[in-house]
Amino acid sequence: MHQHSLDISVDADLCIGNAMCRQAASRTFVTDEHGQSVVGEPPLDGREQILHAVSACPVAAIVVRDAETGEELFE
Repeated sequence: MHQHSLDISVDADLCIGNAMCRQAASRTFVTDEHGQSVVGEPPLDGREQILHAVSACPVAAIVVRDAETGEELFE
């Protein structure tokens, strides 16, 4: 599975902007004007890096799903 078959989202209500996801997958997650993480287009990191970013988020603000099946993925 390539990263392009992943549906990635960041819940702005949960994100505290600590940048752990950006450290783990800096070519996928970028900072918005409020200092929170958002998904850049297109997400350029590999699946493993993206899933590491999910696990690094201290507030579980990132959701990654298989774009074909809708299944939520975890590291």
